[in-house]
Amino acid sequence: MARPKRLSLAEIGEVVQRLIRRKFGQSGVRPEIHSPHQEKGDIARIPLFPNPAYTPPKPKTLPKEILEALRNPLAEVREGAVRPLARFLLSDDPAMADLARAELEALAANDDSRSVQQAARKALDAHAGPAPLPEPGPPRPFPSPGRRSRSPSQVLSPFPSPGRTRACPRRRC
Repeated sequence: MARPKRLSLAEIGEVVQRLIRRKFGQSGVRPEIHSPHQEKGDIARIPLFPNPAYTPPKPKTLPKEILEALRNPLAEVREGAVRPLARFLLSDDPAMADLARAELEALAANDDSRSVQQAARKALDAHAGPAPLPEPGPPRPFPSPGRRSRSPSQVLSPFPSPGRTRACPRRRC
């Protein structure tokens, strides 16, 4: 079972409920989460808390045959390994695509054969996509800086203040 890197308050509440049910049955007091209604979703579902049970996935490796071809002393064999590496750049698995890109970049920069360097650069150029997006940071709990909040004098109160009435909110009446 894959465990997430971070947990939300709702997930922690569900785990605690299961533990209480397991230990005390139906007589246990179960926790409840009360969060205000939000337009953009339930804030109790935002993953904020580090999960101590998280284990990072095992690093993947490229197929053994490709790695052997890349270490071969013959330039033609290394050049022949560029095409399979280029196919891995289109992989649905981002880890495999990253491994292939790293190998191609190393070949383009460090290989002793110009033909291998050119083939690696050509493969990288052919599969160059947009720059990856940075990982999103934690959610912002406050409104964006462009929104102006009302000052206390701009908020209409249901209770009349001295000198003002509901019919005449300004003092000129």
